[in-house]
Amino acid sequence: MDRKYLAIIGVAAGAAIGFAITLFGSLNATETQIKFSPAEEGTIESGLIPAGQTVGRTFTAGKEGKMFVEFNVKSAGSAKVGYWMKSPTGETLLTTPKITSSNILKINDHQSYALIPMRGSPDYEDLSGSIVFVNYARMQDLTTDLDGSLALAERGGAEGDGEISFLEKQANVASKGAKALIVFNNKSGQFYGDLISVLSDQQPIIPTFSISREDGLELMKLIDEKGVVAIITDTGNQSNEFTLPYASFDITIYQKGVYEIWFHNDGPSNALVNVKYVFRQG
Repeated sequence: MDRKYLAIIGVAAGAAIGFAITLFGSLNATETQIKFSPAEEGTIESGLIPAGQTVGRTFTAGKEGKMFVEFNVKSAGSAKVGYWMKSPTGETLLTTPKITSSNILKINDHQSYALIPMRGSPDYEDLSGSIVFVNYARMQDLTTDLDGSLALAERGGAEGDGEISFLEKQANVASKGAKALIVFNNKSGQFYGDLISVLSDQQPIIPTFSISREDGLELMKLIDEKGVVAIITDTGNQSNEFTLPYASFDITIYQKGVYEIWFHNDGPSNALVNVKYVFRQG
């Protein structure tokens, strides 16, 4: 459900394998030796990236191969962090995945929240109705009919309950009469959901959207205070661009040398990026 990934490299030093990583840019220059585990996997941290600043790291590839890399941006205030990777010849190998959407949730004609349709979400005309919070949208969460409501659910599931897919969530609320499902993130920032599953031939029934955690929690407060009647619409010409805080890549390391990873923080808060990697030679 949550995806995307990047890739990096292995370094041969006699019989040992490691990364020589140099922190540069806005931070003091330091060098850290990172050893691969037997499975050749580990974590690289960007270090603190203040709002408005760019930080870079380098690593030296002593061999060629493939690597799976996962970026995870952490911040207290939904910082928008872009990242990119360059080869020893200066070629850009990857950039931050971005999504553009013109779908919004409008409340009382003056309050609006940006939505991202999940992959596979059906087409729709304007959708209006009351917003009803349905916890994680499990069947045990749906104790009453939704009867044309717009269901609001949190991403993921309760601890110990196991995963529930976006496809299952929308099928559950649709069976209770919901017109649409809005899923807010279970961590800071926006995300891109997927209703298509290779494990099921079930097709999405109702339009399903993602929304940031911050907006989802704000909607919950509005519901608690007075109930919310809203409309989901596609503005067409008023697009929002989202920089996703989580992404992953598979990349082929096709030449030895020094590679660069850069991080730029557009703010509004400080941020930290964890980069998890798994090296697959050949």
